[in-house]
Amino acid sequence: MSSAYSLPQHLPPLDCLLAALAVARTGSFSAAALELGVTHAAISRRVAGAETWAGLPLFIRHARGAKPTPDGERLLTRIWQGLDLLDHAADRGRKVRRPVTVRLATTPSMARFWLLERLAALEQAAGGLRIELLTESRLVDLAGEGVDLALRYGAGRWPGVRSQALFAHEELVPLVPRTLLAPGRHAPKALLTLPRLFNADASGWRHWCEAQGLAFRAQPADRTLQGYELVQQAARCGLGVALVQAPLLEAELPPELWLARQWAVKARLGWHLLRPAERPLGEGAERVAQALLQLARP
Repeated sequence: MSSAYSLPQHLPPLDCLLAALAVARTGSFSAAALELGVTHAAISRRVAGAETWAGLPLFIRHARGAKPTPDGERLLTRIWQGLDLLDHAADRGRKVRRPVTVRLATTPSMARFWLLERLAALEQAAGGLRIELLTESRLVDLAGEGVDLALRYGAGRWPGVRSQALFAHEELVPLVPRTLLAPGRHAPKALLTLPRLFNADASGWRHWCEAQGLAFRAQPADRTLQGYELVQQAARCGLGVALVQAPLLEAELPPELWLARQWAVKARLGWHLLRPAERPLGEGAERVAQALLQLARP
């Protein structure tokens, strides 16, 4: 018998891998159990089996669920790719062609405020292919994690990728709770007396003040939050003034907020489309890249 078909010595149970992928996909052991139709205890045992096989922890458990560790994320990506390859092994003999799948990574805020409502149009504009959306706050490794494209916010310089500005023009616009300042004939310096909301740090507000010709000074009432969506929610709760990124704005603002467009400034940072530096894009990913640029620059 040919040795070409010898079985590997350390194959893991398939149900363990499927359980681990379900936890990564749903974000919790309970949701994974519901999806697979088994008990929470069964999911825990299967994930433990996958971790024993891998020789490392795959998830960080927390009060709201579970999140893959960096090593777990890389391993689960390779497992998904292997299972996807197995699933496609008989495609040549099938009469029905599967749609091309392109993996696109971005942040939860970009997905929430801009991409999701355009996803169906993007898939159609790219030729009817399927886009698998990966939402991560960290910068994913395009080459090592099997990701085709990414959308990231920053200065446009990241290692191992080529970047291209997504939008032709981006602004920072104050989002003001009406309980703190009602719309009227105010000067920009009126915001300096109000509590401000910082997204991770005060760099956005420092830039806004500089562009308005004002001196930035921190105040005891200022708040620092982690995440664009949290900052907007805090403004909605009347906790301070936020700087929002145009065009990442909700279609309809709640009545308790007003957008001070007259005080908008050109953004120093921006959203970029990232592609791997060392390998060309596949045909499907290239179509998605071009369709993204067309949607972002109507």
